[in-house]
Amino acid sequence: MSHFYLDVHEARLREAFKRLEHEIAVESVPLSATVSVTPEPVPWERRAEAPRRPVAVGDTWGEKFECGWFRVKGRVPESWAGARVALNVDLGGESLVFDSEGCPLVGLTNGSVFDPNYVKDVFDWLPEARGGEEIDFWIDVGANGLFGLERCGDPAWISDPADLHGRWKAAVTKLAAIRIDEDKRALRLDLEVILSLLASLPEKSSRRISVTRAASRALDSLPPERGGAAAVREALRATVWNLPPDPASVKVSAIGHAHIDVEWLWPLRETVRKTARTFASQVFLLERYPEYKFGASQAQLYALCKEHYPALYEKVRRAVAQKRWEVQGGMWVEADCNVPSGESLVRQFLCGMRFFKNEFGVVPRNLWLPDVFGYSGNLPQILKACGIDFFLTQKLSWNRYNRFPHNSFVWEGVDGSRVVAHFPPEDTYNATLMPESLRRHETGNGEAGIVDVAISLFGIGDGGGGPKEEYVERGLRCASLNGCPPVRFRFAQDAMDEIAAQSADLDVWRGELYFEMHRGTFTTQAAQKLANRRAEEALRAAEMLAAAAFPGSAYPAADFDRLWKDLLLCQFHDIIPGSSIHRVYEESGALVRSVAAEARAIEARAAAALLAPDAGA
Repeated sequence: MSHFYLDVHEARLREAFKRLEHEIAVESVPLSATVSVTPEPVPWERRAEAPRRPVAVGDTWGEKFECGWFRVKGRVPESWAGARVALNVDLGGESLVFDSEGCPLVGLTNGSVFDPNYVKDVFDWLPEARGGEEIDFWIDVGANGLFGLERCGDPAWISDPADLHGRWKAAVTKLAAIRIDEDKRALRLDLEVILSLLASLPEKSSRRISVTRAASRALDSLPPERGGAAAVREALRATVWNLPPDPASVKVSAIGHAHIDVEWLWPLRETVRKTARTFASQVFLLERYPEYKFGASQAQLYALCKEHYPALYEKVRRAVAQKRWEVQGGMWVEADCNVPSGESLVRQFLCGMRFFKNEFGVVPRNLWLPDVFGYSGNLPQILKACGIDFFLTQKLSWNRYNRFPHNSFVWEGVDGSRVVAHFPPEDTYNATLMPESLRRHETGNGEAGIVDVAISLFGIGDGGGGPKEEYVERGLRCASLNGCPPVRFRFAQDAMDEIAAQSADLDVWRGELYFEMHRGTFTTQAAQKLANRRAEEALRAAEMLAAAAFPGSAYPAADFDRLWKDLLLCQFHDIIPGSSIHRVYEESGALVRSVAAEARAIEARAAAALLAPDAGA
């Protein structure tokens, strides 16, 4: 087949893929809504206290970081009985949909810088409608995007001082219930994966030619009188999907992932809701797809979920117990590894691993830091002492000058301690489970021929969110697709154990893992760094004196636990390095200073007790 005809057939596939996007929602009915707006978040229990007003598509309701409680109402048409029904809602920010009991159901958002197609404005709520169901949802919305506010460019050109740190206008753009054509939706996902497969295959390869021809011929059945989308899918199953993958391919262990920056382009109060949006969305997917597995790190986020969304937290606990949800990493937060003291790094593991053991009966065996700005050569020693044998990141793939030579290797610290390390060959913690990206596990694998397994961290992160339904569907299609590395939904730790079995054949990297980007993180926001060091010193002195002055139950263990966790939170890798927004340093700086002040007060009480006349009695 000539290149001209191949191009014609591929163009036909792309045209069908694009056209189907507008044919999935067959019908829609508008919904009504009211909103109450507050400057800060209001919990579920108080959602109805503030004055409410009607709001419709086109209305602006909020400024930057304002909060809106929406009540969305309507009714499913009787004629939709038996159909798949979804909410199609974009309220101009990040949204959290609740059930009638106040438990978060799913998070919705309006896009990501990592994936322009990552728009979650559909809540696939009702797989099979009876017809006539009442629609009544409460939705908590933040007037910000997945990556905070809209930046305004050069400060010299900003006319309004209020826009110096960003701006946002939250407006309702979508507010409807839609009836979904499930066959066309599934076919569009088929074509998405097939087009990515074609782009990843060599231009003249027989597999690319055969897939192109088979998929184009299958589209002949797309007109309704010839069978429609269901007939096309059946033809694709008999042709494109009928060949198993190459048994020599790298096996991809895919784990749903949503890196959540504890603070970065938003304050901590928004991270509370980002955690709920992410965790609720992933519980929803776990309930829908029995094959799917998701993982999350950072004990701090679990603690926030437990405090603010206890019903959702219980769902997470059940998913962990069922081995559907992987508890990752031993740290309290994914901390910077250059500025904090060694004692602070040890406390990250002490607090994090203790929380996970007490809450879930799980003791993580890996250090999970996909986005941290470099790694001290002392870390392997700390890891081994804490019972951690594995390390995962991908950040060094962003190096400006030198490509790091390994994806799986043994990392040796300055004292000779060793851990097994893995850098996913996709070079991202926002993977898409598309064949083009999955191929990098072979073409970019520094240990190809030695290690036959790699980890894919798929889903959108930094601002949270994780995979949406389409990502899981892609993984199911790539599980056994010739020309693409086979995908298995698995815990990352299972893949790490397989990599460790080959550790005798892996190269050894000794000392620091230096990151050649994000320069200035040792000096930026110097006041925050100074306050951190003073708090570390104050806690050390207070603990030493308190241990001598207050034996047994008199020792203020609960106070120290709280203070350390507050400090550890502020050592997150976008706070202490200085890469966050202004509001973060107002709030976290005050928190760190309060830690130091309270530690000094405990130190003073302990010193007074030791110097009392009867102290030696």
